[in-house]
Amino acid sequence: TSFGSAAAAAAAAAPEGGASGEAAKSWRWQERGCGIVHINRHSKTGAGRLVMRMRGVLKVLLNTPVFPTTKYERLGQKSVRFVGVDVDAVESAVA
Repeated sequence: TSFGSAAAAAAAAAPEGGASGEAAKSWRWQERGCGIVHINRHSKTGAGRLVMRMRGVLKVLLNTPVFPTTKYERLGQKSVRFVGVDVDAVESAVA
């Protein structure tokens, strides 16, 4: 169930130069695209997730759980900034 939405652009931090220890210290932002952010809530557990799909092709750009400790900063009428974890990037950096 979608409880709310806002237009947003997704960017992700990725380590430069692979998974070496030195490169993991320097991060860069990479634009992923823009779309509508939906706040989904699991019907039984009540757990929330932020999900965003790219306009037109519906590719998933963001799929992250909502944690009570996450700080959300409103940047404008249609923009919000927060820090999330990209599990795929973390797993590839560790492997």
